[in-house]
Amino acid sequence: MRDKHEHKLRALVDDLRQATRNEADAAVVDALRALRNSAIGGTDRKCFFLATVDLAEILLSCLKAGSSHVRILSAVVLASLFKGVSNNFAAVGAAPLFTSPQMLASIIENASVLTDLQLVESSLRALKAILTVNIRIPGDQTMFISNLISLLSPPIMSSPEAASSSSVQVNIRINELSAAILAHIASSAFPPTPSPTTAYSQTSKESQGIQSQIVSLGALQKLLNLLSKTHWVRFHTMQEHALDALSCLVKGNPEAGKKLVALFVEGEAGVKEERSVLMLLRLLKEGRFAMTRLLAASCLSNLYRIVNLENQRIPSQLLLPTLIKLFSDVSLLTTDLPLLERAPLVFAELVADSEMLQKLAMEGDAITKLSDLLLCHEMRGLIGGSANGLTGEGESEASKGMGKPKSDSLVASVIPVDSVPSLKTYEHVVESCLLAIASVSSLREDCRKQVIDAKLLPLIVSALSSPSTRLRSAACKCTRSLSRSVKNLRTSLVDAGVAYPLFNLLNDKDVEVQTSASATLCNIVLDFSPMKKTVIEHGGVERIVALVSASDYHLKLNSVWALKNLLYQAGSTIKAKVMAELGWEGLKRLLFDTQIGIQEQSLNLLRNLVCGKEEDIDAVFDGLGEASLAILFDKKLSGSTVNSSEFDAVILQTLYVIVNIATGGERHKGLIAASDSVLSNIFKFMSHDKSLIRLATVWCVINLTDPDEAAVKGTHERCEKLLAFGFHEQLKQMLLDSDPDVRERVKTAIKNLTAVAGVNSSALGASVNIGGLDYHGDDDMDHDGRADGGDDVMELEGMQDLSSYLSSGRG
Repeated sequence: MRDKHEHKLRALVDDLRQATRNEADAAVVDALRALRNSAIGGTDRKCFFLATVDLAEILLSCLKAGSSHVRILSAVVLASLFKGVSNNFAAVGAAPLFTSPQMLASIIENASVLTDLQLVESSLRALKAILTVNIRIPGDQTMFISNLISLLSPPIMSSPEAASSSSVQVNIRINELSAAILAHIASSAFPPTPSPTTAYSQTSKESQGIQSQIVSLGALQKLLNLLSKTHWVRFHTMQEHALDALSCLVKGNPEAGKKLVALFVEGEAGVKEERSVLMLLRLLKEGRFAMTRLLAASCLSNLYRIVNLENQRIPSQLLLPTLIKLFSDVSLLTTDLPLLERAPLVFAELVADSEMLQKLAMEGDAITKLSDLLLCHEMRGLIGGSANGLTGEGESEASKGMGKPKSDSLVASVIPVDSVPSLKTYEHVVESCLLAIASVSSLREDCRKQVIDAKLLPLIVSALSSPSTRLRSAACKCTRSLSRSVKNLRTSLVDAGVAYPLFNLLNDKDVEVQTSASATLCNIVLDFSPMKKTVIEHGGVERIVALVSASDYHLKLNSVWALKNLLYQAGSTIKAKVMAELGWEGLKRLLFDTQIGIQEQSLNLLRNLVCGKEEDIDAVFDGLGEASLAILFDKKLSGSTVNSSEFDAVILQTLYVIVNIATGGERHKGLIAASDSVLSNIFKFMSHDKSLIRLATVWCVINLTDPDEAAVKGTHERCEKLLAFGFHEQLKQMLLDSDPDVRERVKTAIKNLTAVAGVNSSALGASVNIGGLDYHGDDDMDHDGRADGGDDVMELEGMQDLSSYLSSGRG
């Protein structure tokens, strides 16, 4: 049956080939129509045609040399073939000639024939369809973008009846297609699935370059002019495409945003109607169609994040209520799915890194409305399942006994998404809602509590095992936000059985899912999480270490980060287990990785290794070697010439490795004190512009000079050396430091240095008693919050603060 079917499709291609050879236009037109009709609605048939090399060659010749009618139909066939196959990578991969530079160049050339608007329209439609598979425009894009922008022109109507004329309708469709293609090009380098935090506003340099190129060619004004009041309602679809393009052009691009804010909407004859922001606000409040209001909200949200809109009430009093209302109607699942797919995403972008907006969103019942969508009966069976993207079948040995998630009446049934078309259409809605939940609960504990109270956790945990890659990824982001709560780590997440599916996702076939899972695991393995023991007992260390070698930067970074948190307040047994898997040579590679972020987290990992007992420090000395440690300190601290504030994090972590090593015995302190290079760098960074780095240098001095009755000679020699380097004079200057923490620790450093070395501390004069407080030099608590017997010795472990996971770009 299949061979017979393919024979019919092959016959259609043969008919077209024969007609083109005979140069019979009528026969070519008939053959093109037959082929187009055969391709409509059939993905298998489209895949067959896209894999047919000679069909691509025939269509290319038709686009180049055919009559106007033939070229129009050829473009229509191309648009039909690519429509609906953007996610079918097998089909796209089998169609190299269909997306070749020659094919695209021919389509672009036809889109520039302004004397034939129907040809322009069909060519743009074909180009839009092909670009959905992320094909880049060949050669210099400037001319192509200029041509697209030149096609943006408001319809001119001599009378009200002219709106329905064929020429005006073609003009409208050309505007819609041109704006849609510009939007696609402007956003082509954005990440496919946004993170629920500052990642929304982080636009890659590549994207900003494309955005700026389009803006420099005058696109903003042309798009704004399509939003003239005269076109409201009548041509709302055209205006929605224009709004979408404007939103994409200013997203994460402050310069583009400033230019847009300064522009006016121009009506007929260039008459200025109103400022762009006022126009957007008017559309937000008065737009007749929900999608128009949503896209106006998207523009304003993107502008709010990058420029000063003057009216600070816009996000809280206008944007939030509008967006919440747009996704509050469950009945839209049957009437306006595109709206429900996008509204939660715009909401997520708006509240991503604002505690204030997240609080207002919670008070505005946003979480309740999102849960109503996710828990409605239309979604039953969509979330959950056993196909979680893992390679192999069945439950892995490593994950047995980890506590499977509890069954839930809404999500217990396993229904493959692709087998139920009606459910498939809701997948993007569920994904958007999950991302919105992740965003709104990323910073505030009361928001996380409301998510738990809304009974969403069983659904989220079940979605971790969804057959859909997109849903697994979104569910990971939700879990990550919820895991930032110590209370949730100890109760709700444990009860929901999150460890089992999350642990499995470390082996997911999709890198993005692995990355999200590894980022969430950073919280799961913290010392106060009951799941830490579970992860360790069921092969967690081995899996995380395996991901350290990943080629994907973010996955590798998260894996190192997870190991670092696993070692927070860890005993010697866990430290030995991690290093047995990672290996000392493996740690060395990470410490000298080409990426600064990897270096920072690897140093933080080392900082936790040397925190604790002297035996832990001995293990590091023996494993890495004292000579290697000395070289490491020298390279990291001397590498400050790198022109990047990012390298300051490397300096800080290196200093705290030294701080913790200096809590050890004479062997350990001696390694630091014996290096003139290390001491010189510590001295240099005592005047660093960042207070955290200055504070770390002072802790280095405190721990190196801590009085030790069992090693008086060694302590005295170190103090003499520090005095010779000029540390005493530098510390006196730091008594006036702008940071109070630095000032307080400086007093301790001076006390240690002067007491051991026998320097007359009266030389400090009245500066010792800053603020009239007499300092005794004995603290009851270390910086990491652990009770200490009063010895002012700093031993700080490198635990990532829970409140900074997402803002640090995890996942």
